[in-house]
Amino acid sequence: MSFLETRPPNIHPQNRQTYTEFRLNYRDTLVVVSGYSVQMRAKIIDRWQELEGRAAAPQFAIPQTLGEALRLAADLAEKAQELSAIVAEQTPKVEALDRIATAGGSFCIRDAAKALQMRPIDLAIHQTRRELGGERATMT
Repeated sequence: MSFLETRPPNIHPQNRQTYTEFRLNYRDTLVVVSGYSVQMRAKIIDRWQELEGRAAAPQFAIPQTLGEALRLAADLAEKAQELSAIVAEQTPKVEALDRIATAGGSFCIRDAAKALQMRPIDLAIHQTRRELGGERATMT
């Protein structure tokens, strides 16, 4: 165990007693604590084995054949297309919220509807439905 003993000893300000302080790193602290507790040792060993098992298991399988590589490329391309479609679908909503967020001050319903590029009556209906807990209106 590698520890550093502080010099001079700490002196308590109220009772003037001196205390020797040992500064231990994390590993040495666990060695001291686990020496007194069978349960602590068991937890440390269980966690250690869990981490070793996780490190041994491959996190990502590297394609070994041309077919596997092409399938992986196709899967990734499909995922990229799905994400692009989601971004395209959400872009108008994000832009509308950005217009409101970057506007200074408060909005009357007419100005808010204008910033959202919708009719004031549609915004009022949307707000009423949300406040009453009814069906969720979509802002388009």
